[in-house]
Amino acid sequence: SELGRGADPARAAEPAVANDADPGAGEMKMKRWWQVSSSEETRSFYDDLMDGRRSRGSFGKETRFNADYVSGRSVVQRFFVDAVRPHLKPTDRVLDFGCGTGVFLALAAPLCRSITGVDISARFVDACREMIVDRGLDNAEARTVEPGELPFGEESFDVVMMVDVIHHLEEPGPVLESVM
Repeated sequence: SELGRGADPARAAEPAVANDADPGAGEMKMKRWWQVSSSEETRSFYDDLMDGRRSRGSFGKETRFNADYVSGRSVVQRFFVDAVRPHLKPTDRVLDFGCGTGVFLALAAPLCRSITGVDISARFVDACREMIVDRGLDNAEARTVEPGELPFGEESFDVVMMVDVIHHLEEPGPVLESVM
């Protein structure tokens, strides 16, 4: 189990110990709560979540990843829209890196000239595109990208937005450098 779900925090903090007699020496037997999943594991998890093969309880497809549900919450208005509004201009070209289903893309779209969402999960991007059409967001688009690959030239965007993303990155430094 993971920390916060019955795990002993003292044991969770113990380092992995390699056994020289073990052919898998050096490999951890159990993923620790602070370890980042690979990009492929992340993509697979979220694609499965969107396809209904996995669930996350109250933070699943119908709540956390539902643009109508999330955007209607006063806390999101207060802590996202009100916080982001001063940083976006009507002339800005925005990249929403790790856009997911487009929840925050939809909220930022009225504040800028254009917004492009990218994500490694094809199912997230499908949901984002559907939301863009449903809401008539003519200044928005969404694209599936491969980890570490952005199909845009230099100076393509004025602002980069990342919401709930950094902790999913295997190598945050290079990724942040590539989007700046």
